[in-house]
Amino acid sequence: MTAWQKGLVFVSVVFLIVGCGQKPSTANNNPAPLLSPKDLGPVPNFSLPTPEGTLFSSSELQGKVALIDFWATWCPPCQEEVPGFVDLYNRYQDKGLVIVGISVDEGGVEQVKEFMKEYSVNYPIVMADDEVIRAFGGIRGLPTTFLVDAQGRIVKRYVGFHSMKEFEKDISNFLLTSS
Repeated sequence: MTAWQKGLVFVSVVFLIVGCGQKPSTANNNPAPLLSPKDLGPVPNFSLPTPEGTLFSSSELQGKVALIDFWATWCPPCQEEVPGFVDLYNRYQDKGLVIVGISVDEGGVEQVKEFMKEYSVNYPIVMADDEVIRAFGGIRGLPTTFLVDAQGRIVKRYVGFHSMKEFEKDISNFLLTSS
């Protein structure tokens, strides 16, 4: 293995462990502070376009347990998590789980559509705007995922790559308590 290949492997491992460091833009380039655990509260209201041009609203989460995932097509840890989210959604959607991917891609809707097709994404994807990024307290790294309980309260924030076992354990606890 060449030094260049070793370097590429190292960078890939770092991305998988800590997530993508590039942060999404905000309108005034003055990012909002991250939420602290005491600030986790109601999921912000939002209505965002899907790549197909329809609107998805946070009101569609009412009474359901949700994972809201800020991600991008160019982010290696995001690419690693998506197949697991597809599987979780297949297994738990009938039990009240909703997964919503909020894409922060600036490459356009077509890039997101291609990614969705390649990864067989079966859960709603919407296109982020600066307002939703601010409403969630600012997004400093990707992926950033929020767990929302059936009462509409954010109960956990995950920054960077996390195992599907961790997500499954957490959503299972809330799905059991919300039935």
